[in-house]
Amino acid sequence: IFYVIKISNFRPNRWQCERLIMNYIEQKYISKKFSNNQVLKNINLNVKSSEFLVLVGPSGCGKSTLLRTIAGLETPDSGDVIIAGVRVNSVQPQDRNLAMVFQSYALYPHLSVYDNLAFSLKLKKVSDTEIKKQVLETAHFLQIESFLDRKPKALSGGQRQRVALGRALVKRPPLILFDEPLSNLDAHLRQQMRLEIKRIHQQMNCTVIYVTHDQVEATTMGDRIVVMKQGEIIQVDQPTKIYESPQNTFVAGFIGSPEINILSGEFNNLKMNNIEIGIRPEYLRIQEKAGYQNTGTAVINYIENLGSHNLYHLTQNDVKIRVLQSPVEGASVGQKIPLYVKAEKIIRFDAQTKMRLQD
Repeated sequence: IFYVIKISNFRPNRWQCERLIMNYIEQKYISKKFSNNQVLKNINLNVKSSEFLVLVGPSGCGKSTLLRTIAGLETPDSGDVIIAGVRVNSVQPQDRNLAMVFQSYALYPHLSVYDNLAFSLKLKKVSDTEIKKQVLETAHFLQIESFLDRKPKALSGGQRQRVALGRALVKRPPLILFDEPLSNLDAHLRQQMRLEIKRIHQQMNCTVIYVTHDQVEATTMGDRIVVMKQGEIIQVDQPTKIYESPQNTFVAGFIGSPEINILSGEFNNLKMNNIEIGIRPEYLRIQEKAGYQNTGTAVINYIENLGSHNLYHLTQNDVKIRVLQSPVEGASVGQKIPLYVKAEKIIRFDAQTKMRLQD
């Protein structure tokens, strides 16, 4: 195995050899309860070797608990956790050959950046020469060499997050777990760190499981997305497939920004007694366009300027509808305008079960 961070005298161990030929993580029938709260309900999930898998869902859906069962920080009440073909339910966290990055950074405030990076290697009795080599290589990789002598309190949020990443990477793990690592950063830094984490994944070819409640992070970072709700997995697929073919109205509403329109009653000459329809805002228009069908008129209630696009908030027959398109000259609040839809992009759901209906 070759990483971009060069490792002298490196020999792949049994864990790393096995990860090349099988699903790296398998979770079989995992359940977990805290008091009377069933947090995980019979979860089955496979993670492929070198995959970037994102667990996403609202707060309290069980995604962090699921991650912690892989890390060994939580023991499932039932089911098996298998890493590289080995059942690890009784294996201690430090022996699972993985690293974890937390939301809180979890840095030692009394230690310098250098010593924070070196800490886990010292516990493993690695020689001082090798520790220095690996710390400097990791610091160079993350571009944090200039503040190795600083304490965490002297760093910005973005710099602390890089150090937290470095502390995980310095061990050269084949598996890295991220538990909402960017929640404490502002929007600009979150975007930068998303790119940084993806760069690390691509260059190190490690397996990554990443927890977030932010669907933008999920769709921009994940090879596959696991959408969770109330302790259950609702859908697992590639971001584009989940966006275009959500399994139910929950997934349709949770994934995508601006949020999908879920409509009932009557729309586009469809009387929807037993169905609801979903239509993404970008597949609606307030001016005529080839490939779009007229669906009556609507009234503009509000216009959000998003830069290159506007989000038009409309009302049609007392139903609220969002339209995302380039700005329309002359469009104003209170104006009655025609509404057009790209009919083939309409998604149909059963009104009772909320499940998607096959086209």
